[in-house]
Amino acid sequence: MNRTDSPQLEAVDQMLSRFMKSEIPHPWPTAPSLQAESGPISPSSAPRLTGSSPLVSSRYSLAASVMLILGGCWLLSNLLSDKPNPNRSGGLDGGNASTKHLEKLLTPAPKFNKSQP
Repeated sequence: MNRTDSPQLEAVDQMLSRFMKSEIPHPWPTAPSLQAESGPISPSSAPRLTGSSPLVSSRYSLAASVMLILGGCWLLSNLLSDKPNPNRSGGLDGGNASTKHLEKLLTPAPKFNKSQP
């Protein structure tokens, strides 16, 4: 608890402390019982999931994440490759795209002389 130097703050603190203590039940109630009426559950009758070991589930999660990463890399490399792919539509090879914009992009840019202002 913080220490207060002011007598007014000390009085407020004591008043709030008395109020909080009066709200707490005396004696404290006992905790409810968690046991079922039929008796305790034995480990053999408890439902058991196969492969529920944390080690097994973490390995499955790791394998799934590695497969997703590798699959994503493979997909991106196929989409961004420069090689023509006959299975992919929209390419310039046999497609209906115009090459006039491509020719503009392939022309070298003019070089500027640094000596000219």
